[in-house]
Amino acid sequence: MDRYNIVLAVVSGPEIAIRTWQENAPGRFIGGVFLGDEGLPEHSPNQLTGLVEDGVMGAFGELGLQYYGIEPDDPRMHEYYETAERLGIPVALHTGLGPPRGPHTFAPEFRTTLGRPSLFEPVLVRHPNLKAYLMHAGWPYISETIALMYVYPDLYADVGVLSWALPREAFHEALRSLINAGFGDRLLFGTDQMFWPGAIGLAIETLENVPFLSDEQKRDIFYNNAARFLQLSEEEIARHHGK
Repeated sequence: MDRYNIVLAVVSGPEIAIRTWQENAPGRFIGGVFLGDEGLPEHSPNQLTGLVEDGVMGAFGELGLQYYGIEPDDPRMHEYYETAERLGIPVALHTGLGPPRGPHTFAPEFRTTLGRPSLFEPVLVRHPNLKAYLMHAGWPYISETIALMYVYPDLYADVGVLSWALPREAFHEALRSLINAGFGDRLLFGTDQMFWPGAIGLAIETLENVPFLSDEQKRDIFYNNAARFLQLSEEEIARHHGK
């Protein structure tokens, strides 16, 4: 993060891991909800409310429900969405695909069709004030992502794993579709770094070298869009720009 001047990151993991990161680097990490063995958050909505109020958690995600065979609008998630809407905390939903051979190895309930962004629409209808973004931009269901972002102007998407897991031309095609659809001000940078810190630099360098993005568009994706989405204060933005 220091090497690439990453001033703030949303990270998800067990509560103990998030607290460790925050203690070692205060102000650098927004904690995200971690899913337990059943595919649901490891904390109850009431517990999460307390963690949000204490500043430990600041995002409901990554919600990798797809890996557990759970649809985004599963009734067991309703109270969590209500809590996120009430607290103004963003929901980060995993969409699109997962690692090759996932259903035959670590995620037997995973199904590609559960990554369709359109499955999230009932949640957006029920919670009009919900802050949310589609992780990995719903690839390869980019047309569904575009449709949702058009109809729901407060919905964002991140490029996530696409910048380093896809062939370069496929990433460019997906990104160009979102830009051409007019969503350059609602795209967020992400790395999907899990066990490989090198993915951070690779993701940054790939986006920096996209030939059809202007410098202003790159700044928006790297920082400005996230600052608006996360509602960072003017003081925090000024502090970041001084680094």
